[in-house]
Amino acid sequence: WPYLLGLDLSDNQLSGPLPSALDNAMNLTYIELCCQGGTNGGFQGRLPAEWGSLTKLEFLSLRENNLTGAVPEQWGNLSSLQWLDLGANRLSGTLNAVGTLRNLKELDLHNNQFTGQVPGGLGECRDLVIFNASQNQLSGPLSAALGNATDIQAIDLCCQGGTNGGFQGSLPAEWGS
Repeated sequence: WPYLLGLDLSDNQLSGPLPSALDNAMNLTYIELCCQGGTNGGFQGRLPAEWGSLTKLEFLSLRENNLTGAVPEQWGNLSSLQWLDLGANRLSGTLNAVGTLRNLKELDLHNNQFTGQVPGGLGECRDLVIFNASQNQLSGPLSAALGNATDIQAIDLCCQGGTNGGFQGSLPAEWGS
């Protein structure tokens, strides 16, 4: 698949696991597989760790599927990624892998089951404009480092459920700069 640059199969009734073989499409910059069909439809299973080798990938949307498991650590290698939308799935685990993505402009992780703290590494995303991790199970203190994302226009962290009780403490003063 050396000539494939983009793949948009959004708003269909596709189902089953995500294909790990896309890692062979080394020039792929755009993947949109969102909105595949309600609460029981859509892609299921884990995010392919193999996709971490798609270093030219700039846009990835897997919103509104039934994906489970954690974001693979290998996805921290997606050095060109600017737009990541994993919202409205059943993903879990920590956000450590996305905390290493330095070129993000928009990050949408809403309505999943992510736990732990918001990674301070997101503050290194100087071009980050929108960060939505609402409706998860995140907790702990909010990182002052997120204030380093100087282009940020919207942060949505509302409605954190789970047994950890959401965030504690006050908003870091650095967020106001």
